[in-house]
Amino acid sequence: MAPHEKNKSVRKQRVRNRNERKIIAAAEKVFSEKGYNTATVQEIADIVDLPKANIHYYYPSKKDLYLAVIVNLRDLWKSDVEILMNENDARGALKGFVRSQLDLSFDHPRAYKIWSWEMMRGAKNLSAEIKKSMIKRHEKEKDLINKWIATGQIIQIEPQNLLFFIWGITRHFSDLRDQIRILNGNRYLSKEQRERVYRDAENMVLRAVLTDAE
Repeated sequence: MAPHEKNKSVRKQRVRNRNERKIIAAAEKVFSEKGYNTATVQEIADIVDLPKANIHYYYPSKKDLYLAVIVNLRDLWKSDVEILMNENDARGALKGFVRSQLDLSFDHPRAYKIWSWEMMRGAKNLSAEIKKSMIKRHEKEKDLINKWIATGQIIQIEPQNLLFFIWGITRHFSDLRDQIRILNGNRYLSKEQRERVYRDAENMVLRAVLTDAE
């Protein structure tokens, strides 16, 4: 490929990536506020100031766009698996995992709201590929927790339940974000309050399951 053609291709890809990020962000906003059935592609197009046809160029249907939002959140979770994957240091891995889950709840409340809505409606819109990747990740996490149990790093506990408990603690801060705001003097949690959440959540989990908890 000639240099000028290569530069043209690079610029084109940059424009595509930028537009896709803008569209996904707008879609998160609209789907989280209105739900899948009520949201329209036109509303999303209006937010990003693009013709509706341009949205369909990247995502042929509303469902394609919706699934792209779901996949975007799924991809954020993938990095958490690597944080957790430490056979020899259950303490450090669990501490990092709890913190990363809270990061996602604080930084991506709209995406989590969409995910929760989808689950409450029976996960009917999820593709087979997304479900398969969820199960694969879950099995990998359970295998690791079983290794921690086998090496005496954590107490005897059903691995799946430990994951559910951690999700319950951390996702509360996205799913019930506005309930927290109401009870917190009509203010979202400050940076200092978030730091206390990190500390307390880490301590709760570590003291509950580590065999050498202090």
